[in-house]
Amino acid sequence: MLLGAFEAETHEWLDREFERGWRVAVNIGSHIGLYSTGLAMRLKHATVYAFERDDELRAQTQRSAVANGVASRVQALGYADPATLAALPISPSDGALVVCDCEGAERELMDPVQVPWLATSALCVELHEFAAPGATDALRSRFATTHDLTIAVQAPRDAAAWASRAGIATADAARMCDDGRLWEGAHLPGRWLLATPRR
Repeated sequence: MLLGAFEAETHEWLDREFERGWRVAVNIGSHIGLYSTGLAMRLKHATVYAFERDDELRAQTQRSAVANGVASRVQALGYADPATLAALPISPSDGALVVCDCEGAERELMDPVQVPWLATSALCVELHEFAAPGATDALRSRFATTHDLTIAVQAPRDAAAWASRAGIATADAARMCDDGRLWEGAHLPGRWLLATPRR
């Protein structure tokens, strides 16, 4: 996160979506607020709905928004289920930019039948086949007729290259690394469904 390498496989896709100027963003599994705050900072006029069921992490999501001057546009909410998502004030004709990392619940939540506005939304969904076997195929099937779909797979991170881009010493970057590679968690490589709406 400090180097800017976190989930780098999604960056180009996200940049394209930021250029579309979404007026609403939804972050499911906001954790400490990295994405919810970032979405609000990059989408200057958007309301961001940030869902995090852990109380302390949800408080950190809110603190991140306050510290970065976007608290008025970030709503830190609790548990997400299809009914809660469907009830958000999002027009099915407009959709939203969605970043979802919910440790296997994506198969339940990313359902355009239960949540109609998903059919016109841009979706960045971290896939957790180890927790929800079959989720990838289920999501591909649900969005095949409304979206252009890509599966992004995490590649190794070279610490020296990212240190140079971040303007810090390689030795400092190496402290964040395992065998010269940046480490992003136990379930590697990460995989994301990047779903771009066709309208």
